[in-house]
Amino acid sequence: MNRKLFTLALISVTALGLSACGDDSDRPIDSGPVIMLDSGPGDSSTDSGPGVDSGTRPDSGPTSCDIGEACDPTRGCRVTDCEGERAYEQGGVEDPITGLPGGGDSLSAIIWPRGTCGGGYVPIEMGGCDPDVEDSCGGVDCGRCLGAGSDAMGVEYSFCATTCVPTLADNGTCRDGWECSLTNAACLTGCGSDDQCRVYRKDTNMNGIIDPYDAVTNAMGDALVYDATPNGTCNMDSYRCEHDGGGGVAGDNCTDDTQCEANGDCIADDDVEAGGWDGGYCTKFGCDIAGNDCAGAGKCQERGIGVAICLQACQVSNLSTADDPYSANGDCAAGFSCNWDGTSGDTTGNGGCLPGNYNAIREGDATGQTGDTCTTGEDCNSPYGAGQCRDFFLDGEAPAGGDNHCTLFDCGAPGMAADVCGAGGTCASVSGSPTTLCAKVCDAAEDCLAGNGCWDTTAAGITPGTAGEKICFPGCTADAHCRSGETCVGGSETARGLCG
Repeated sequence: MNRKLFTLALISVTALGLSACGDDSDRPIDSGPVIMLDSGPGDSSTDSGPGVDSGTRPDSGPTSCDIGEACDPTRGCRVTDCEGERAYEQGGVEDPITGLPGGGDSLSAIIWPRGTCGGGYVPIEMGGCDPDVEDSCGGVDCGRCLGAGSDAMGVEYSFCATTCVPTLADNGTCRDGWECSLTNAACLTGCGSDDQCRVYRKDTNMNGIIDPYDAVTNAMGDALVYDATPNGTCNMDSYRCEHDGGGGVAGDNCTDDTQCEANGDCIADDDVEAGGWDGGYCTKFGCDIAGNDCAGAGKCQERGIGVAICLQACQVSNLSTADDPYSANGDCAAGFSCNWDGTSGDTTGNGGCLPGNYNAIREGDATGQTGDTCTTGEDCNSPYGAGQCRDFFLDGEAPAGGDNHCTLFDCGAPGMAADVCGAGGTCASVSGSPTTLCAKVCDAAEDCLAGNGCWDTTAAGITPGTAGEKICFPGCTADAHCRSGETCVGGSETARGLCG
């Protein structure tokens, strides 16, 4: 039901960055990434009154942590601020729900049931936690920071949530009214009624995508509808919405969850932040959880996306042996690329189909080749849709004084074309990992981007594809890696320094 908005880092070495907002505001918070309420962060809904949870509170962690504990504004919290239970309406006059039993245009629901410590939406730029920082909620044992999307002014919000271990049977260590998210492994506001699980935004204008609707500004958009046909129910043990589905399997086109497999999810074509899911994509989150297997030939894969979801299965060699590497899709649909699972050999189903990077850059162009500076993947040569713009494992930051550069992950995946790195590039391997990546071959640091040295050792855990080759790699461990006249500051056999 279009609940899934993503920031997907489609590389083999980073986890999924989860954030959500926008069109999914019509759905209760459930097993997908966190959604925003209709009124957005800082809405004007009022607390529904004191309601301290009578169950066991998740406060058995460090004494400096109280995230996720029940609270009310009067009682407050031991450490953080209390976000009281709030009432809100799904739908309403400007965005009515059609087909509600008994009439009406909205459903009443609650957010933060029984209140929660440290859980309110806070602008990141005004002190909110940082979803990219692991201990942003006071320590890794205190909670997890989740993105909550942005408001109409573009202000990004986040909040801290209690972590949990997802199961299908119940809500784990989460309190009553809260579910243990299958994607975030965190306690989020769960569903409270079957009706909440039967409302979604349907492709009512039949254009193949989901357009946000507003009676004032976009009356031609897609309306919220109530539909009991897929048997949407709220599991009161897990507080998670469940549905019978419409039979679609991983990779099938879709505009809402009910078209996919039972309890499946639709990554909709309107999910702009996800990028590239043309026609919508049936999947299911948490397929690595016992009993939550993918239907049919769906492949449960985490590598390449950072969270276990059902993907259309593919074989890397079927992609790489196609006639044109810049339009080849092998077993995948147009615009998608086969991402290796990291363990299987050159066999049927050794990868899953994910959005690929198909652009106008070609091998031999003046820019966009392996090792060239770039801003986004669109700047890079991308055979088989696998080219990327990356910083070479420097924790999200470009090399000091330098830039990100063009590369390609999993260049050495079983069945991948041997020449995928292009002239002047080599497929290097990462020690202790199945990951391989394209690196620029060099004779001296002058051949490399600023901030990169020319390495002839494996001190960084990177092994060139051909014995004796030197490759461009950030920093240095010896003066010989640097440009003429520079020295390796802070570098040693066991520590990487900077040329200067």
